[in-house]
Amino acid sequence: MLRSRSSGVLALSALLVLLAACQAGDPDATPYDAGDSDAGPDVPSTLLVEPVDAPTPIADGATFTATVTHPYLPLSLVPYAELKGGDVRIVRAVAAQTEVVGDVECLVLAEHEYDGGELAEVSYNFFAQDGKGNVWYFGERVDEYDDGQVVAHGGAWEVGRNADEPCLIMPAEPKVGLRFKPENSPPDAEEFDEIDALDARLEVPAGEFHDVLVIKEGDEPGKWSERKYYARGVGLISENTKVNLVALAPPGDGAR
Repeated sequence: MLRSRSSGVLALSALLVLLAACQAGDPDATPYDAGDSDAGPDVPSTLLVEPVDAPTPIADGATFTATVTHPYLPLSLVPYAELKGGDVRIVRAVAAQTEVVGDVECLVLAEHEYDGGELAEVSYNFFAQDGKGNVWYFGERVDEYDDGQVVAHGGAWEVGRNADEPCLIMPAEPKVGLRFKPENSPPDAEEFDEIDALDARLEVPAGEFHDVLVIKEGDEPGKWSERKYYARGVGLISENTKVNLVALAPPGDGAR
C-alpha cells in the first residue's frame, strides 16, 4: 500500500498552528542545563523506572498505523526538518510512500547527513504508531559515504531480517526516569535511552521552545553520550544542543 504526503498548503497551515502552540509554554519554567552532552541534572534514583523485558508488540497482537502523530514525534504532520551545527547538516524528510517491514506498514523517514558539504550518510528509518500512541522503530537501512561512494552500512537493522520485534522509540506517556531501548539488535545496533526532562526550555535558530522533552542516549545504561531534544508539535529540535533545528520546510516552500 502506498501513502502520499498531505499537500504543502495543508501542511504549512497545520505547522503554523503547531508552532504557535509550542511557543506558548510556561514562561516561568526552569531552564534546562543544556551544556555538553554528558552534562545536565541527575535524576534521583527513586524516580528511575528500570527497563523490563523488551516489549513484543507484534507477538502480542498490537495494531499499528503508518500515520505517526505523537505530540513529540509528529512525523506525519511535520514531514520535513533541517538541522545544522558547525560543519554538520542533517535533512530529515518523510517519504511519500510507506514500506512494509516485518509485515507492518511503516512510515519512512529519509535522513541525509552532510559533513563539510559532502554527503556522509543516508539512512531510511521505519516507524509505526500503535493504538495507544506509542511509536515503534522497525529498523533502518544505512549507507555510509566517502568521496561520493557507499563504503559501509554501519548500524543497519530491520524487523524480519536481524530483529524479531520493533523497539520503543517514543512512549505514549513520557515520564522522567523512564528507560527503554530504541535499538535492540546487537551487535548491529543497540542503544539505551532515559527520559531526562519534560519541561526544558531551549532556543535554536528556528525559535524558542518550552516544555521540551529531553532524552539521554548511550551504549550502556547510565553511560550517556548524547542528548536529544524534542518540542511538542514539532519533533526533534536539537542533538546535544550543537546540531539545531533551522528549518521546517525545504528551501523555496515559503516557510523557514
